[in-house]
Amino acid sequence: MADNDLAVGRVVEAVSRSPYWDDTAIFVIEDDAQDGADHVDAHRSTALEISKYSPGSAQQPFVDSRFYTTVNMMHTMETLLGLPPMNQNDAYAPVMAPLLSGPGDQPPFTADWSNRDNGLIYQTNPVKGQGAAESARMNFSRPDAINTALLNLVLWRDRKGNIPMPAPKHTVFPQKRSTDKD
Repeated sequence: MADNDLAVGRVVEAVSRSPYWDDTAIFVIEDDAQDGADHVDAHRSTALEISKYSPGSAQQPFVDSRFYTTVNMMHTMETLLGLPPMNQNDAYAPVMAPLLSGPGDQPPFTADWSNRDNGLIYQTNPVKGQGAAESARMNFSRPDAINTALLNLVLWRDRKGNIPMPAPKHTVFPQKRSTDKD
């Protein structure tokens, strides 16, 4: 993860110091959230928009908590490029306009190399570390072969210790109650 973060930082640094910074937007989403539900909503994932027109600053970051999907991101990119929507799904998805509402004065970015320089990128998990036994029994030979609930629990315990992992919330699509009628 640290290596991936550095790679994104290096791309942003290069673009923000180039003649293209004035009219470039970089969109970053998680490739596959892998059922990594969090405490807010099981459908939530990370998405970033990076441009000269991003609102906020390092001192006061801008966070937009509206519900967006990958389709919203696609429609936003189509709009920026002057392209028509590919289909009705993206045609009706609102563009992510708040993410591009800044005054256009974002300064060039400098990537943070500290995790490479301190060796964190190159560290591996200890053989007898937290969750090693459970992880050794998991099938990582192909995508989606493991029990994601168990992997999420291993990862949670590694970071949080014995604090109970919260149950996933499903607020976007509430579960049907037995008393609801179809």
